[in-house]
Amino acid sequence: MWKKVLIVGATSAAIVGAGTAAVAVTGSSSPSPSPSTSTAKAHHAKARVELGRALHGTYVTRAGKGATGFVTHDEIRGTVTAVTPTSITVRAADGFSQRYAVTQVTIEHLRSDGKAKGAAGRISQVHVGDRVGVLGTGSSSPTATHIVDAGPGKTTTS
Repeated sequence: MWKKVLIVGATSAAIVGAGTAAVAVTGSSSPSPSPSTSTAKAHHAKARVELGRALHGTYVTRAGKGATGFVTHDEIRGTVTAVTPTSITVRAADGFSQRYAVTQVTIEHLRSDGKAKGAAGRISQVHVGDRVGVLGTGSSSPTATHIVDAGPGKTTTS
């Protein structure tokens, strides 16, 4: 309890201090103009690039419309190391591995032909060694909601 109070107090003090310092430096309490549209677009483009480079992650959203609570999402991009009709295991480039349950409501897309959207597929068309992106829900044992299969990974020779 005290830890939370100290953190909130320190954060509030930092915010108030930063605001006071900004007024002292500018000599005005009026807000500065908002960033230009081109600056905001550049920032959003950079954020999209960074998210596109993500290997795996977990995030929480509010439950859908009309529902209460929160939903934990888990995602990974990597190579299939195991696949069955009821599960898929993927290893990311940094070595992190995650297993997902596959159900009848899991949506599979096949993109091995290079098409951006891909075609509908089935888990039986996903193979060990394929490059995939998996999005699921749940924290300790996630269930795959979407699997995008980009086909076999690149083979390397020594």
